[in-house]
Amino acid sequence: MGVHIWWKWLSNPHTPWAIVWIAKYANNRPVDDLIRLKEVGIGSLIWNAAKQHKDLIQQNSFWEIRNGDNERFWEDSWQQRPKLKDLLTPHQLQDWVEQPTIKVNQLWEEAHTKGYRQWLSSNLMLGQGTQSIKDSLDKELSNREICHSDKKDIIRWGYETRGTFTSQEAYHIILRDQTVKDSLWHKVWDPPIWPKISTFLWLLCQNIILTWDNLRKWSFHGHSICPNCKQGEETKEHLLNSCLLATRLWEKVSFR
Repeated sequence: MGVHIWWKWLSNPHTPWAIVWIAKYANNRPVDDLIRLKEVGIGSLIWNAAKQHKDLIQQNSFWEIRNGDNERFWEDSWQQRPKLKDLLTPHQLQDWVEQPTIKVNQLWEEAHTKGYRQWLSSNLMLGQGTQSIKDSLDKELSNREICHSDKKDIIRWGYETRGTFTSQEAYHIILRDQTVKDSLWHKVWDPPIWPKISTFLWLLCQNIILTWDNLRKWSFHGHSICPNCKQGEETKEHLLNSCLLATRLWEKVSFR
């Protein structure tokens, strides 16, 4: 849930709730600059849950170039490709780039050929760079075809062709980046069961389901008695094991 909220904030920054977050947590930062947020403070419960996924979203998002007016040529990921500064840094690219924050549309020709943008010469981009670096840059840019368009650039996600955010791809990226894969998560997420059941099981394993013992930790106030049996405090263990209703359900399941 948190990862999806952070993505919605970045990709739909003009919605009312997103505008409030920008004012409250991002100091009214320009919306095109939200993807570059580094330090974020503590806020509401929803904000704190969402910000935990900031790095995941930032590291796996990219700009789809249209008019090229929003993204930085060297420092941003665009056209579903890695950042140029990361590809070319072995030879201290920063020493040759005079304007590291220069925009993409400042480095292509005014004219275009057959509807595609044409890049400036690598000699103009890297005047003092070695020829090998210039050749590497030319090769990389040949993989970044950009159609001529006057529309605004947009934030896209992931590594699928469609470039749209899905929780499934986010989950697989997390798994890919983990050095140890817990078999429990395969049991929770891999079987062909309803997503809401997998989500509940995941919340259960993390002990963050909305039982009253957890709600009290988050400063909520109310009756903590189990609403099903009225005979015990509503905890995870009680709700799924010792509650009379849970006991009857388990008996019926075991009988079947």
